[in-house]
Amino acid sequence: MVHHRSTPHIAILNIPRREQLTMLWQMMQQPHTLYWRLRGESLNHHDLNHQLTQVLAADGYQDPAGIQQVIMDEIDRAEPQALLNMLQQYVQRQSHCRLVLMSRALPLTILRDPSLRPYVVWQAPSSAVHLIYNQMVLEVQTLGAAWVQVNGLPILDWEGELPRHLFFYLIHHPQAQARQIQQVLWSADEQGNLNRLLNAVNHRLRAVLGGHFVRYRHDKYRRLNNIHIDYDVLNFQKLLTENCNARTPQERIDLLEKALQLYRGDFLPMISAEWAVRVRADLAERYHQALVWLGELYLAMGNREQAVRYLLRAVYHQPQHSQSNALLMQAYLMNKDRRRVLEIYHRYLEAIPYNQMPDDTLQQLAVKAEEHGNS
Repeated sequence: MVHHRSTPHIAILNIPRREQLTMLWQMMQQPHTLYWRLRGESLNHHDLNHQLTQVLAADGYQDPAGIQQVIMDEIDRAEPQALLNMLQQYVQRQSHCRLVLMSRALPLTILRDPSLRPYVVWQAPSSAVHLIYNQMVLEVQTLGAAWVQVNGLPILDWEGELPRHLFFYLIHHPQAQARQIQQVLWSADEQGNLNRLLNAVNHRLRAVLGGHFVRYRHDKYRRLNNIHIDYDVLNFQKLLTENCNARTPQERIDLLEKALQLYRGDFLPMISAEWAVRVRADLAERYHQALVWLGELYLAMGNREQAVRYLLRAVYHQPQHSQSNALLMQAYLMNKDRRRVLEIYHRYLEAIPYNQMPDDTLQQLAVKAEEHGNS
């Protein structure tokens, strides 16, 4: 998962070469990008500076300050300490240039250096993260079909419904009272010692995950801090929050479209517990709002085709929602598509309760479409 960070920024791509080449082609389309493929073996500090000077001259860069992104390919050709020194100098300069490091092998020296860690984004198989940092790595997908990987391996057998339910509850609630969890997992008329039952379920969950996931203390279950978790709901919510703080319409569009890529369907559709139903409704509302925002942004930019694309999804998701219907009708009206405007309005009327008055804005848009048709 790529995270947005303040500069300086170092991205490490330790992924299969075919995927590296695909990403390389995409990155090379960006302006002011310098590609530097290291040549030779065991390159020292002098070798690295000499090669960089040659690459800058070959690409016509007299002033390196104009470069926004440098892609260093096959960094494992450099001596680890020489490369580390170069990166530490880059961080100290507080450069606004983004570094992308492509490696055939794990760059252990860089990954383990505490001074670089705040600036590094590392894309690699989760099994490699587990190897380097000696911590459990969980990749959790809950939007749409539920899917969990532990240290790069999928969980195919949860040893029953209760361990799976406990896992997803604690993924979404990093700490919870034992009584709260008991109420989630069992009905009020459940017989037996619930503390003992919960301990048994937690023991089975630990066996499924291959290690401790939570700690029980003071009648609370707390998720362990040393677990690396890539959770699609948190990533989705983070992108929506960043959208609210974005400076330009295009930045907002980029963040919202990334968020929509994560929303592959309803939250944990196979769990009917009250807590999951609440979260599901909240996330569905946020998903709908993201669609409406994108429709508004594209309309404001004059891109009616993209606006219609997202607003149709919003109306399909919530047919009775007045704002998304109004925006979609405006987009069609701008295209002088009277038939579509009236079609959307009639579908809206069918979706709202029979005793509910239609939204004033939608009525006015429908009247305007009728007038255009009669003129």
